[in-house]
Amino acid sequence: MNGIRRALYRLSASTRVRNRDVAREINKLVDRNSSVLDAGCGEFGLAPFLPWSKVVGLDVAPSKEIGHNFEFVLGTILSLPFADRSFSVTASVDALEHLPEESRAAAIDELVRVASDGVVLAFPRGKDARTIDEEYGRALAKRARPKPEWLSEHLSTAYPEVPKIVEAIERAARLRSRAASVEVRYSEWDFGARWIRQSDARSPRFSLFLDLILGIVAPFMPRPAEDRSYRAILVARLH
Repeated sequence: MNGIRRALYRLSASTRVRNRDVAREINKLVDRNSSVLDAGCGEFGLAPFLPWSKVVGLDVAPSKEIGHNFEFVLGTILSLPFADRSFSVTASVDALEHLPEESRAAAIDELVRVASDGVVLAFPRGKDARTIDEEYGRALAKRARPKPEWLSEHLSTAYPEVPKIVEAIERAARLRSRAASVEVRYSEWDFGARWIRQSDARSPRFSLFLDLILGIVAPFMPRPAEDRSYRAILVARLH
């Protein structure tokens, strides 16, 4: 059963678009002997998309996931239980938006502290992502369905803005007498994000079908431009 759930996780659009493009960027920074920290990993995290890397996942909620390349550690992104430069690359996917705005710099500082080569961050970006999530919330309310916990957390604070996150990465590197070269990528087409959320509001069963179909075609689609994307990916090389 765990193998089936892991396979569906790799194929479903809602998890594939969140992790596949991030894994591609990580693979440009690592080799087979590299270690990766996935902070805020949830149950599976990045490990199924990085089969040749050793992945340590960290989250505040326990994970039952067992994988040949996955080790789970209970902890918080705000105080990582690892020594400086413990990992080749540190990553965090869709975690920053769950933190209060005033705590995000501290999380980024920790990710920079324990990374030797690079940091990769992905998050719903600014007002465009917020608009899509607000539409989803209204569609749920129209059908008297409760908001999922993740949506309530998203909407409870400001969505991360790319310039502010870039500035926080660069500042964290300077505090450790290092430099960060940051590149910005974008992922998850806005129309796909809308389709999945709106279909879930109308029919969760149909949404699962649509999620799988979009996940299958996702690898054949080009990455979206900034103004058509839901998520930003920041790739910081540390020097």
